[in-house]
Amino acid sequence: MLQAINKFYKKTFSIFSPGQKRKIIILILCLLFLSLYEIVSVGMVVPLMIIIINPQALLSHDLVKNFFSIELIQYFQNLNVQLIVVLIILFFFLVKYIVQYYLIILQSKTLVQLFHELQFSTFRNYLFKPYQYFLNKRVMDLNSLVNLSISDFVFFYINGIIGLISEIILVSGLVLLAVIVSLSFFPLNINIFYIVAGFAFLVILYFKILKRKQKIAGPNLTQKKYDIAKYVNQGFSAIREVKLFHNEEYFLSKIKNSQKESLKDGAFLFASTSFPRFFLELVFLISIMLCLLLMNHFDFSSVKIISILTGIGVVGLRLFPSLNRIMINIQYIKFYSHITNQIVESFLGSEFQVLAPKNNKKIILKDKIRLENVSFGYNQNLVVKNFNLEIAKGEFIGIVGKSGAGKSTIADIIMGLLMPSKGNVFIDDQDLANDETNVSWQNSVSYVPQNIYLINDTIKKNICISNLSEIEDTNKIKSLIDNFELSVLINSLEYGLDTIINEGIINLSGGQKQRVALARAFYRDPEFMVLDEPTSSLDKITATKIMEIIKKNQKNKTILLITHDESLMPYCDKVVSI
Repeated sequence: MLQAINKFYKKTFSIFSPGQKRKIIILILCLLFLSLYEIVSVGMVVPLMIIIINPQALLSHDLVKNFFSIELIQYFQNLNVQLIVVLIILFFFLVKYIVQYYLIILQSKTLVQLFHELQFSTFRNYLFKPYQYFLNKRVMDLNSLVNLSISDFVFFYINGIIGLISEIILVSGLVLLAVIVSLSFFPLNINIFYIVAGFAFLVILYFKILKRKQKIAGPNLTQKKYDIAKYVNQGFSAIREVKLFHNEEYFLSKIKNSQKESLKDGAFLFASTSFPRFFLELVFLISIMLCLLLMNHFDFSSVKIISILTGIGVVGLRLFPSLNRIMINIQYIKFYSHITNQIVESFLGSEFQVLAPKNNKKIILKDKIRLENVSFGYNQNLVVKNFNLEIAKGEFIGIVGKSGAGKSTIADIIMGLLMPSKGNVFIDDQDLANDETNVSWQNSVSYVPQNIYLINDTIKKNICISNLSEIEDTNKIKSLIDNFELSVLINSLEYGLDTIINEGIINLSGGQKQRVALARAFYRDPEFMVLDEPTSSLDKITATKIMEIIKKNQKNKTILLITHDESLMPYCDKVVSI
C-alpha cells in the first residue's frame, strides 16, 4: 500500500518544481486546518444549545463555582444568556466563513498559478526539444495538451487530490463527533429542516450578483485563453522557423503576458464555483438560529430542540456535502489520471532544451557547402541515402523531385535542423555536427516555407521577427519594403508598417504574403537561404514576378530552391534531380 502511494506521489508530482510543491503542501495544510476548525465549530453546537435551554446548568456547575465569585455568577444570572450564546455561535461561524473565503481565494490563485506555470513550462519544453521530435507529432495533439489537458490536470486532477485529502479528514472528524454526541447525550434524530421566509430571496439575490460579475469576467478570460491558444498554435505551426530563427523566447513572452492579464478573471471564475456552497451554508445556519429562537419562544421541549439542531447541524449541514465531494473528487482523479503520463512525457528529454550555447555569431560562407555520403531516415526507412552535393557560394541551385523524395529533408539537413544518420555536412571546412558551429550556421540561414505563417502582430514585427536579437533597423525594413514592392500596400494602410495583420491573414493577398515572407528572410541578411515551393500557391504571372524579385535581390547570397515546377528552372544556376 505504502509502495503504491509512493509510486503515485513520485509520478504525479515529478513534474512540479520544489516551489510548486511547497505551494501545494501549504494549500493542503491550510485546508486541513479549515477542516479541523469546522469539526470544532460543529462540535460546539450541542453544548452551547444546552446552555441556551438551561443556562443555570452551567452557572451551578462545580467548576464555575470554584473559579468565579458569587457576585460574578449572580451578574451573569441577570443577563440574557440565550442571546449571548447565539451571538457567540454566530461569531464563531462568521470567523470560519471569513477564513474559508480567503482560503478559497488562496486555493483558486494557487491552482491558476500552477496552471499557468505548468502550461508555460510544458510549452517551453516542447519548443526547446530538437526539431526531429516534431516530425512524428501532430500539432493538434500538442495544442490540445498545452491548452486543454493541462487545465484538466490542474483543476480536476490535482485539485481533486487536494480536495479528497481535506474532505476525508473532515468527514472522519464529523462521523466521530456524531457518534460521541449520539452516545453521550441522546439518540441521533434527523428532523425536517426549517426554512425561513427570506431564504429563497437571499439565494436568488446572491446568484444574480454573482452572475453579473461572471458575465464581465467570462468574456475577458475567454479572450485571453484564445490569445494563448493562438500563440501556442503559431509557435508549433512554424516550428521550423522558430528553431532556425531561435524565436522561442518571443512566443514564450507572449504567453506569459496573456497569462498575467488573465490571472484575476481566471481566479475569480474558478473561485465562484465554490462560493455558493459556503454562502448557502451561512444562510442555512442563520435560518437554523432563527428557528431555534422561534422554538424556544414557543416553548418547544429541550429534547426536541437539541434533536433538531443536532440532526441538522452535524449531519445535514456538513457530512453529506462532504461525502458528495469525496465521490466527485475520486471520479475526477480516475478520469483525468491519464493526463499525467502525457505531461510527464513532455518533460522527458528536458536536458536537451539547449542544444548548444546560444550565441549571435554568424558563419560567413567563403567557398562552398558540402554534403558527403549523407543518409537520413524516419523510423529506419531511409529517405536520403548516400547523397552528395556541393553548393558554391553565391549559387542559385534548384532541387526537383517527386513528393516524398527527400527534398525538404535535404534542406533541413543543410540548415542544421536534422543531423544525418550517416555522412557529414561541411560549411567550408566546418562540420555541422559541432553544436557551436550548428548554432552559428543557423544564425546565417533564412527559410521561406511553402505555407507562409504571419503572426498576429504588426507588419514591421512580421519582417524583423527573423532577427529579434538585434534592435529593429527601420532603414533596412524600408529598403526591403521597396525592394520587394510592398510600398504600395504599406502606403495604402492607415497605420503603415504598424498595421496589425488579422488572424487567418485575410487582409493580404497570396503575393503580398509571399513578399512579406521574403522581406523577413532577407532582413536576416543570410548567407544561405532555402525557398520551399515559394510559388506553389501563386498564379503564373505573380510567380514570375516573385522569382524576378528574388533574383534581383540575391546579390552574393546562396539560395536553394525546392520545387516541382519546371518553369522555375531557368532561374537556377544548377538543378539537381532526386
